[in-house]
Amino acid sequence: MSALSQNLTRCAPVLVGVACSGVAAGERLVDGRFDDWTSDVALAGDPSMAGTATGLEAVAFAAESRGTQVFLRVWMVETLTLAAGLWSDGRFFVRVGVASDAAPKTIETLLTWEPRGRALYAGGDLDPRNLIVPSTVDAQFAPTYAWPEYEFLLDVAGLGVSRGETIHLSVTGVPGWHALELDALGTAPVERSPDRPAPGHIRVTAFNVLRTPLYPIASDERLERLVDSVDADIYTFSESGSTTGHAALDMGVRLTQLDPREDGATWTALSSADTVIASPYPMIQFPSGNGDAAAAVDHPDGPLVVFSIHPRCCGFAGSREDLSRVRDSEAIAGTIADLRAGRLGADLLPYANAPVIVAGDYNLVGSRVPLDVLEDAEGPDLRAFELPQLVGPYTATWRDESRIPFFSPGRLDLIAGSRDTLRRRGGFVADTSRLDPAALDALALRADDSLLSDHLMLVADVSVACLGDMTGDGRSDASDLRLSIAGVSGGSTLADVARPDAVIDFLDVLGMVWWAAQGCD
Repeated sequence: MSALSQNLTRCAPVLVGVACSGVAAGERLVDGRFDDWTSDVALAGDPSMAGTATGLEAVAFAAESRGTQVFLRVWMVETLTLAAGLWSDGRFFVRVGVASDAAPKTIETLLTWEPRGRALYAGGDLDPRNLIVPSTVDAQFAPTYAWPEYEFLLDVAGLGVSRGETIHLSVTGVPGWHALELDALGTAPVERSPDRPAPGHIRVTAFNVLRTPLYPIASDERLERLVDSVDADIYTFSESGSTTGHAALDMGVRLTQLDPREDGATWTALSSADTVIASPYPMIQFPSGNGDAAAAVDHPDGPLVVFSIHPRCCGFAGSREDLSRVRDSEAIAGTIADLRAGRLGADLLPYANAPVIVAGDYNLVGSRVPLDVLEDAEGPDLRAFELPQLVGPYTATWRDESRIPFFSPGRLDLIAGSRDTLRRRGGFVADTSRLDPAALDALALRADDSLLSDHLMLVADVSVACLGDMTGDGRSDASDLRLSIAGVSGGSTLADVARPDAVIDFLDVLGMVWWAAQGCD
């Protein structure tokens, strides 16, 4: 029996006590968001100068430490993709040093990190013989797309530096070396629960399986263990290899045999291009607009419309690959608009207002525009869920240290859902290499299972929001009605209940009266 199938009615973590939302209060995540930074005060430079010039340079940076983990917040001169781009943009380095014993007041460089050059060097000499893999210092940065700010994580324990010592930091564009005293105590890494929340929630996954089949012939036990461990209601796969209907049929058969939820259900799978959607619930497949798989899923806790996507890889902001990803997102947005307008046929009319999930390997290494299109409040109005790894401050969903030079680990895979009609109740990124033996044993997993692919599995727990629930408590009642009457809906579709015209008016208030009478919990 899967370990999680025993925990469907509770939210007690199997690792340590952490709220079911997946992110603890005051927790630091390396995710390219900065609301977890306690101060905008820079260690060096002037953040107000960001965006005032051109080039691959910083204007300022801030730094904090937790034990030997060093976190950097970097303000850039220009919004460029740090992970990839044109060499004419220049070269960008982050350096770590210590005061030299041999020559006081001089700094000995321990590490040089060039994210765009996809390289970590031991010392300050950019000699290929000095290249090291990122796991040596646990180096990550976010976001992967072009942005005016970045955050970095370096665990300098691998450089022989201890808690309480003073290191020196240097960032391209900010003159000089700048001292940082490492936190002497440190904190234990946050460990999160993989348990499912209480019934009434839907578990959805996204996994780029790197052409590994889940079929009876040549299947991989690691993939089977990962799939079985999370007890999902809907699995989405990308880069799945074969795109034939027979392959999708085989995947459904294999999931039925694995029986991940331990309920004896019969699973089916739908595929298009190299993407797959699988569920034990009735599904209606329809064209996604960009060629990837799309289906309406009739889940008993609420209908969903699910897209499994795998846009084109690589490139940088403005490149052909980036423009291809933008076109894919625009096509998906157009399909969602057609769904809302009832233009996809009679079979999909019951799903016209259903919440939407777009899951998969977004390959978001150029501009942020592909995600902006899906998050547009005037369009699909989705939001990318914040899904951390089960252990530590990491959110990376991709890593590959098999080649040098290499890309730094990054958040390439996302699960995005309708902003107003879905509530995220939990979720995580599964990296078995970071789990301790007790946690692995509880999940019936092995430490190397995540080496199946260069991507990691994402898991999101969502509930279909009660229409009219403006307070987020899972009910539609008098408190929601008062908000609607007060006119503070902010354009929320949860209050747009009488007719979906994006206008909250008297008819919608009357509709709220009806929903409040239903309770909707």
